[in-house]
Amino acid sequence: MQSNYPIQIPNSPAGLQLRQTITSSGSVTVSSGTSMVYAIIIGGAAASGALTGAVNQGWTIPATTCVIGTSSGTSSYGTLFTGPVLAYNSMTAFTGFTGAGTSGAGALLLYY
Repeated sequence: MQSNYPIQIPNSPAGLQLRQTITSSGSVTVSSGTSMVYAIIIGGAAASGALTGAVNQGWTIPATTCVIGTSSGTSSYGTLFTGPVLAYNSMTAFTGFTGAGTSGAGALLLYY
């Protein structure tokens, strides 16, 4: 178990294969016949560094669209939802795809 924060997300949960990395809102295509997907969804981060993108992950039914938050926005896909989190004392859990103190869009990673 990793003892330092931020805790890193495994490259391939449950032996699944990463199929898509989505960084903007819109249409999502999942292979036909896929009844469940494992999704990791990340909220947007604010430029001030005071808000950081929260991470939510789990199994969900495939959806045809997703919302990816930008600069302190919320992200959602299927039954998963996440938004910004207040950072305490300049310690951040995740700031989109950028470093602390800069804005960053969220993301959606789909495994199946």
